[in-house]
Amino acid sequence: FEKSARLGGVWAHATWPGMRANLSKRTCCFSDWPHAATVEEFPSAREMLSYLDSYADRFGVLDCVRFGTEVLDVRRTTTTDDDDDDTTTKWHVMTTSSDSSSSATFDFLCVASGVFDSPRRPRVPGAGLGAPSCRQIDAREYRGPAAAGV
Repeated sequence: FEKSARLGGVWAHATWPGMRANLSKRTCCFSDWPHAATVEEFPSAREMLSYLDSYADRFGVLDCVRFGTEVLDVRRTTTTDDDDDDTTTKWHVMTTSSDSSSSATFDFLCVASGVFDSPRRPRVPGAGLGAPSCRQIDAREYRGPAAAGV
């Protein structure tokens, strides 16, 4: 399930031209799908998004994703078979999209909760009082040094 309309997370929302990964292309890739040799050592946001798209195309990921679907709740249930003491875990996932709400049960769960989805601004004494030195912006709002007043 993917809340947004496309694959890519933070890379799909990269807003400034110079945004780059802060990890080497050798460490920010899937073990079975390295970055292309032409990609710079620290990939640009555009290169990262292209890489994720190429991986998804190559391995059929898009066929498994429901875009525009938000996960509302996840609950784990565990049952034990009285005959052989086998334990079974299932995951019940409740979702919503623009046209419906639903729930489904799965044997496995992988959570990628989008920790960068909402801005988190620290409380700074004096911030919000109009002083330029106290202005706070999120990475999604950054458009370069001039726009940030740097």
